[in-house]
Amino acid sequence: LKDTAGELGNALKSIDERLKKLEEKEGTTKNDAAVPDATTLYLEGLDLVRVNKDYEKGLQAFERFLSLYPDHELSDNAQYWIGEAYYATGDWEKAILEFNKVIKNYPKGDKVPAALLKQAFSFERLGAMKESGILLKKVIAEHPKSTEAEIAEKHLKEPDKEGTKDRKK
Repeated sequence: LKDTAGELGNALKSIDERLKKLEEKEGTTKNDAAVPDATTLYLEGLDLVRVNKDYEKGLQAFERFLSLYPDHELSDNAQYWIGEAYYATGDWEKAILEFNKVIKNYPKGDKVPAALLKQAFSFERLGAMKESGILLKKVIAEHPKSTEAEIAEKHLKEPDKEGTKDRKK
């Protein structure tokens, strides 16, 4: 009986080990399938926002991207598109905050000039012309060779862009 019990004990340990290995392997496969690669997830969010105009799902995709890949080379772009989604839906305050995250979290990122410009436009939409003008001038001063600086210069030349006229939503 002792020999049989010992053999059964060893057999159960072996089965337990094999089950653990199978569970680990299955868990890894499930997790890998549930986490898309960074580029795929980013492009999915971009497509949702730019093409489908499904801002809610686009926001979810970009927020998921940032939670999974906070230091990826596209993280500043993902953060920028979160701001764009709020801008497109007319939530100017939230857009300002999200564009500010681009500027603060990714100061060397290529989306900083665009984020500053869209912050300026968001302030303008809120009727805060002085703040808008300051940001437009900042785009020009800090990113003089950018496309955004050209847009900011043209925008400042338009009548009533430096705080003489308040414009609401």
